[in-house]
Parts: sequence; structure tokens; C-alpha cells
Amino acid sequence: MQNFNKAISNPFEALASLMNESNIINITVEPITVKVPMIFPENINEYSIYLQQWLDVNEKILYDWASVLSKSEFELALKNWERLQNQIYVNLMTLQKYRNFPFEIYEWIHVIDRYMAEIASLINNTI
Repeated sequence: MQNFNKAISNPFEALASLMNESNIINITVEPITVKVPMIFPENINEYSIYLQQWLDVNEKILYDWASVLSKSEFELALKNWERLQNQIYVNLMTLQKYRNFPFEIYEWIHVIDRYMAEIASLINNTI
């Protein structure tokens, strides 16, 4: 059963070994270990919602305090709030990039397959 799974696992590996046997193209494949902490999309969604709610609640609190603070104190608090808000929006954008990261890793892992297909097509067209 193991030989059967190995035989049909990846046709590009068989093509790579065929190319290695020929003198025309020399392709070597080396395993690369990539350790990526797994962050699930649900966690990203939950934390994004939490941050957005936190922003909404604290913005309301800031404006509720506007009548208690002096004008200069409120302007300083508002300036600090806007800076904090921008940093949180940057964090939210980073979280969205984390959501796409597994797809990017998949593309990098299978980049050799894409190039092998292109090389096989080139060789097929020239022969």
C-alpha cells in the first residue's frame, strides 16, 4: 500500500527525478522546514471584533469626558486617541494579512510544481 501511495503522490516529483537524470536540466529538490504558529481564522475574526468594539466603547468614553476636561486636555486626549486608533487599525490590517498567510505558504510550497510544469511544457514544445 505504501508503494502505491508513493507512486501517485506527486507527478512533479517523478518529473523532477526524470529531469535530474538528463543532462539538459539539473534540478535538485531540498526539503525546507518551515515552522509557522497556527492562528485560526476564527481567532482572527474574534480578536478583530474585540478590537473594533474596544475602539467604539473607548471613543464614546472619551467624548463623554469632553465636558469634564478643559479644552487643552481634551485636545491632547483626542490627539493621543487618534494615534492609538491608527495603531489599532494597523494591527487590524496585520491580522488580515495573517488570514491570507496559509494560502501564501501553500503557494511557496508548491512553487516547484508550477516551474516543473512550465519546464515540461517548454521541453514538450521544443521536441
